Amino acid sequence: MKISFLHPDLGLGGAERLVVDAASALAEKGHDVTIFTSHYDTKRCFPQTRDGKFRVRCRGDFLPRHVFGKGHILFAIVRSVYLAICASFFPADLFVTDQISFYNFILSIMKRQTPIIFYCHFPDKLLAPRGSMLRNLYRALFDRIEEASTGCCDLILANSHFTKGVFEKHYASLRNETVEVLHPATKFERKMDTTITARASRTFISINRFERKKNIALAMHALSSLRNKLGKESFEREKIRLVVAGGYDPRVAENVEYHKELATLAKTLKLNDESGGNDHVVFVKSFSEEEKADLLKNCLAVLYTPDNEHFGIVPLECMAAGRPVLAMNSGGPTETIVHEKTGFLCSEQPAKWASHMKKLVDDPSLALKMGKAGIEHVDRNFSFRAFQEKLNKHVSNTQSGDRRKALALLLWLFLVPVAAAYCAWAGVGCFA
Repeated sequence: MKISFLHPDLGLGGAERLVVDAASALAEKGHDVTIFTSHYDTKRCFPQTRDGKFRVRCRGDFLPRHVFGKGHILFAIVRSVYLAICASFFPADLFVTDQISFYNFILSIMKRQTPIIFYCHFPDKLLAPRGSMLRNLYRALFDRIEEASTGCCDLILANSHFTKGVFEKHYASLRNETVEVLHPATKFERKMDTTITARASRTFISINRFERKKNIALAMHALSSLRNKLGKESFEREKIRLVVAGGYDPRVAENVEYHKELATLAKTLKLNDESGGNDHVVFVKSFSEEEKADLLKNCLAVLYTPDNEHFGIVPLECMAAGRPVLAMNSGGPTETIVHEKTGFLCSEQPAKWASHMKKLVDDPSLALKMGKAGIEHVDRNFSFRAFQEKLNKHVSNTQSGDRRKALALLLWLFLVPVAAAYCAWAGVGCFA
């Protein structure tokens, strides 16, 4: 089959990791795969996008992402319209979309006989910030468009049972739609270390994009609490440290701002000093797969701090690499981490995290034991081969349905500006 993926930004992140893995999985099954994206930088991408297994076509990067920091959702839709129209001119037997549901609407209109699978990471309307009445009205329009355009596909896949539950709760009009759960998998692996070096036994890492919702500050507060539990003298002597590594894009204002906030917090907590000569928090802005492997080799455990994370590919990668993971006891990690066997599920109190961290510092062999259990757990329940077979089955069985929902949304989108124009005209007439 000719299969086209549509994804907004093919950079470095959990969603991008999933798309690349899915494209690789289907290409290995003999399908002809192309990823269409609005932004692609060969210097900031996963290496699998360059190895020739599938094509990457970038269309529409000349379009703005925002204007003076405003209108992100509006311009995301504009870019998605352009990308979907471009993709529709290439032959395809099936489309796989994710993140932006408006792709489904455009493809349903342009390619009425071609099936569409939408991979739902999480409803965008629950991620967008709210505020003033005007902003709520602005968001209400796009929330309605998101829900309606999500329904324009032929199959919805959710990345976890948690996401599926949230989807069914907040998309009332789509409750009768079939939503299947397809857990992401990981190809990341390395041989299990039989020892943990002295350097690794003193190092924790956090792997996440530099975004506020990733709650990286919690890891730093946990490190500060660990200092209190170990005693300042012992903490300094052992040079316990936290490596904060994550996706960083200088084009994204939040990445830049949050990195600065975290650097300031490290100094406020007295984990770092002004000279930089005695830093207990080290920042790594983006990294390659090889650098990630090195980070995991030289750490004791991973701190994964997002609350109600939709799925979270990082815990899988870290367990596959033989390292225990400490994560919030909510969302996707509750489906992947086995508490006290492959890691620890924690409440949000930094002291709770510090207690588990201290157990590992006091007994590095416990980290090795949990790491071995993590490798076996991932291999048994989240293997790439199982993910590949399930995805291929969905691809082979999905058929194109009716497009009445797309036509209804098209009519609705036409009537909204007409109604707004009439109200404006009527309002002016009242004061004439």
